[in-house]
Amino acid sequence: MNPTFQNFDLATSLSAFIRRMTSVTVKFWTRSGDGWALLVDVFVLMPTLKYISSSVDDIRYTLDSNTVLFVLTDGVYVMFSDFPLQTDIFDNGFSRTPSASALNRLRSSASLAEDAAGGPLEKSSSYEAIMRLNTLDECIGDAERTRLAVQADMDEVLKRNRRVLQLVLGERQQEVALAYKRNALAVEGRRLKEAEQVRDDARLQIRRRREQLLAGRAALNAGRAEHARAQDEFADDRLELDSLAFELAKERRRVCTDLQKLYPIEPILDKTLAFSIRGVELPNTAYEGFDEDKLGTALGYTAHLVYLMAYYLGVKLRYPIYPSSLRSYVFDPISVLQGPRAFPLWPKGSVYYRFEYGVFLLNKDIEQLMNSQSLLVIDLRHTLPNLKCLLLALDAQQ
Repeated sequence: MNPTFQNFDLATSLSAFIRRMTSVTVKFWTRSGDGWALLVDVFVLMPTLKYISSSVDDIRYTLDSNTVLFVLTDGVYVMFSDFPLQTDIFDNGFSRTPSASALNRLRSSASLAEDAAGGPLEKSSSYEAIMRLNTLDECIGDAERTRLAVQADMDEVLKRNRRVLQLVLGERQQEVALAYKRNALAVEGRRLKEAEQVRDDARLQIRRRREQLLAGRAALNAGRAEHARAQDEFADDRLELDSLAFELAKERRRVCTDLQKLYPIEPILDKTLAFSIRGVELPNTAYEGFDEDKLGTALGYTAHLVYLMAYYLGVKLRYPIYPSSLRSYVFDPISVLQGPRAFPLWPKGSVYYRFEYGVFLLNKDIEQLMNSQSLLVIDLRHTLPNLKCLLLALDAQQ
């Protein structure tokens, strides 16, 4: 019969002291009649077990009937009594079943090992692992012996041929040194050619730069001479320009003086800041109840006078004036407006707010003329007083 029993885990079911014991008692019970009877009672010393295979399927031996197999973590083991072809490793290699004395020695050795270790023996390595290590150690020893033998042979050969080897080595060293020097010479030759090419290019650039510098120096000298001549001409032209500007300003002031004679502005004695132009009174902004024909005539004279002064003084008015006696008007080209941009300077028959805006633009032109002569406007609404002040300032500059 080949019964198979259920596995049990020693690691969880038993304590560490029991798991590390080196001996175990195996008992097999069988049913006999109405009860159970003890069939096998054997004491097993674990170090005496024989390793036969890594697994049950790999066993290549013919086992007896009812052989007890111990399946451990590292392989399958049997007792010596269950495996006939064994070597008594305890009695110097004789092929027989271990004797009682050998078993006693194993028990004593296991007990002494446990006592020396202070407890049960620990599992170290399997038989298969130990055999692999043994084989590997033998291979390493053979390789070491072979290496030493080869080394000794090579040392002997080197001793016999030391002189020849030194000559060959010296020749090889000389060849390597010569090849290195030749390579270095070739590299230096290429670097020398590159340096010569750079030198030739630099010389060519220097020669071109020298030619450019000579040409530039000649042009600079010519430019300096031309600049000196132009400076002399500029100085003469500046003097002439200053003289012409002085004469022009003088002539402009003279013309403005003549304009003052053509359009005389005189104060009215019984009124404050009241002036008349060519004998026609022009009030300062307060036009209610004033004769509209006289007002249009005075504003026409004033517009014509401002137009002529702007022309002779060289001032371009922002709000151009178109004098036409009683029908003079001012044009506004810059403001944002709806409708016509021409504003009348006569009140009779015109929209009054457009007439007032036209007078305002006329006063702004007078302010522009005064600013051109560095004069300050105190009150923009005083048309004739501001104009009289401008004429007097021009007359005083003569």
